[in-house]
Amino acid sequence: MSTLETYDFHTALLTFYKGVMPGIKMHKSLVKTPPFDMREVLARADGIIILDEEELALSKRTAASISALKHPYEMI
Repeated sequence: MSTLETYDFHTALLTFYKGVMPGIKMHKSLVKTPPFDMREVLARADGIIILDEEELALSKRTAASISALKHPYEMI
């Protein structure tokens, strides 16, 4: 049975890099500052997921508030 812990960090990181699409936040983070271990990679991924979810929630609230606004002529 093989698990991530049985492989060396370099092999695991190279495999992870191949799965991350260029141009997204995670790829930029990994290229800008290489991680020390897989725990750091997972911590960054968790942080980026949280930020993405917050951005999505904010954009949904903004879109909802914009669509709720009525033009002054519609209020008559």
